[in-house]
Amino acid sequence: MKRIIYLNFVLMAGFIFSSCATDSETIKPEQATKSIIQTRSDVARKDPYKVEFVRAIGKSGIGVGEFFHPTSVGLDFDNNIYVLDSGTERVQTFDPDGNFIYEFDISNTNKKNKVELYDIAVDKNFRIFISDINNDTIAVYEIVGSLSRPGEIKEINYSGALESKGGEKRLSDVEAGSIFSFVSGNPQGTYKVTEKNIDSIETEKIDQIGTTEFKYSSYGSQRVYINVQFNHPAGIATDKLGNILVADSYSESIMKFNYFNTLDFSFGSFGNGIKQFNNPIDTAVDNEMNIYVVDAGNNRVQKFDYNGSYLTEWGKKGSGDSQFNNPSSIDIDRTGNVYVADKDNSRVQVFNPEGQFLFQFKSKFKDTDEGFQPLSLVVSDKGRLCVLDSYTNVLALYDIKYKE
Repeated sequence: MKRIIYLNFVLMAGFIFSSCATDSETIKPEQATKSIIQTRSDVARKDPYKVEFVRAIGKSGIGVGEFFHPTSVGLDFDNNIYVLDSGTERVQTFDPDGNFIYEFDISNTNKKNKVELYDIAVDKNFRIFISDINNDTIAVYEIVGSLSRPGEIKEINYSGALESKGGEKRLSDVEAGSIFSFVSGNPQGTYKVTEKNIDSIETEKIDQIGTTEFKYSSYGSQRVYINVQFNHPAGIATDKLGNILVADSYSESIMKFNYFNTLDFSFGSFGNGIKQFNNPIDTAVDNEMNIYVVDAGNNRVQKFDYNGSYLTEWGKKGSGDSQFNNPSSIDIDRTGNVYVADKDNSRVQVFNPEGQFLFQFKSKFKDTDEGFQPLSLVVSDKGRLCVLDSYTNVLALYDIKYKE
């Protein structure tokens, strides 16, 4: 938890500095964010050159320490390990060395369709986010008590879904297909725009039969909240400031929410150009708040800054160095190196922050590489790499070795 204490100190120092600035030196929000980033102590850059196998956790089954269709592995800020076991609709937790701690059920939430759980992430305040791509939802859980000491765990509470009012617009600016509610509460309720006309919009009230027309002459300048909708949300990432990033795979976009679940911005569209995606399946954030996206359909990684501005990319379809075949997961170590699960090439590839290939490895806990499918991976602050093999239902732990 030292990192959280230090971050709070940095944030407080930034607040004091901005409070003392003169009117002519007013700091804009994006400048303040950049100031925080630049004053955070960074770990010296080191290149990893190999990984050493530590141990394997799990086997096929439904018991403690066993997995049935596991889909994701995540870490909290104490480096405890979380495995999303989709087949049994539960989460199993382990300490940093892989010793079992706790498990909890996630099957008691309301679902319209059969669940298809995809990813798990834990933020700095120990909120757990789990994406369900078949129900277009992200469930949020909160840990009560200490996870590191099982005897002190009281419960893990389901606290609802990640939902957001994505800012305000005038009613006349709302696009067809959007869901909105009036800021003033009059008219009341939540509506979906079914058709946009020159002088009005036609809407359907959510959970109610019937169509309502709103004329711009009466309502056009009235402010409304735009409700954020997910369309097959897949990968989730959280950063040290409490922001939440979602790779929304069917809308071909990346959504960034702040800690209070308000949508800061989103970017992306379908295609293979800059800032375009074809099934963005996972995302990660480095210490400088840069955003990395696994663009699975285009077999590449794209890198953006903390505002979503394009920086670089690498990869294409193939089996050579820096090539991918259905990449599925990404994470960044504390020195900025990038780890990508290249699932259908049965390997993990490692790159430096600029996308330069460093090395690759395949399964190291079996006699053969046959059937190795690294579906999800995550890297701890201590240089521990966790790789979930969906083929064997095994979570493998590795220690990353760096050049001196």
